[in-house]
Amino acid sequence: MPEIFYRAPLPNKPKPTPSIITLKPHRPWLCPVLLILSVIVIGVGGLFLHKKSVQAIGQNHQTVIEEHWVEQEKTHQQLENTRKKNASLATQNDELHAEFSKLSMIVRSTKEGQETYKKVLQSLSQLQKENRDLKEELSFYQHLLKFFQSSKSKMPKGVIANVMLGIDDKSGRYPYKLVLTQWTKEAKVEQGTVQIDLRGKLNNQTKRLKMKQITPDSINRLTYKLTYFQRLEGDLQLPKDFIPLSLIVRLFSKGQKKAFEIRFKWKDLLKQEQL
Repeated sequence: MPEIFYRAPLPNKPKPTPSIITLKPHRPWLCPVLLILSVIVIGVGGLFLHKKSVQAIGQNHQTVIEEHWVEQEKTHQQLENTRKKNASLATQNDELHAEFSKLSMIVRSTKEGQETYKKVLQSLSQLQKENRDLKEELSFYQHLLKFFQSSKSKMPKGVIANVMLGIDDKSGRYPYKLVLTQWTKEAKVEQGTVQIDLRGKLNNQTKRLKMKQITPDSINRLTYKLTYFQRLEGDLQLPKDFIPLSLIVRLFSKGQKKAFEIRFKWKDLLKQEQL
């Protein structure tokens, strides 16, 4: 069944009311006047703004120029200071170079002096050694002469000995040099052993101490082998409260059972060291 729609009729439009028009009198001169005034105002404003802009630009330009001159002056001053510092450093460098040259010459001279001094010391040490050796030989032959003059005996065949004794105050030891010489017309190789003993007093009793008792390394005997001359060295270390009176050198030639003894007075050995 078809549907039926109802549409209400449109309302009636209101009738326009009549408007009242007011007529003003016509002024044809007003527009040109306003235009001229506008141009004048714009021109004056433009001139004012242009003047202000020119002044601002001039001031900015002057400020920029002044700042530029200030910066340039600072740069010039810094450059001048740098030049002065460079000149001062160059002068100091020249002075240091001169001082270095002097020091180099002094060092070279000192080194040469030190080398010369070392050579002199070496020569002096060698001369002192030769002098000691000569004194040892002289003392040796003097001792032989005194020994045989006092004993009225003939020259022994084989090896004979002499002793040089020193004193080491720091260690309390007595460094010794034992000089062995073969006294014969026909030189041949002699070998054997030698022993050093001490005779003295300990606790008011006469004591004879063997070499093993008076050497730091407890040496029993020394071995020798010579044709003309041989020097043996070592240290003697005395027991506490021991008073030495004599030193005895015992020579054991190879193939002989009996030792040949040579005695030295302790005080004579010490006097010999002081000469």
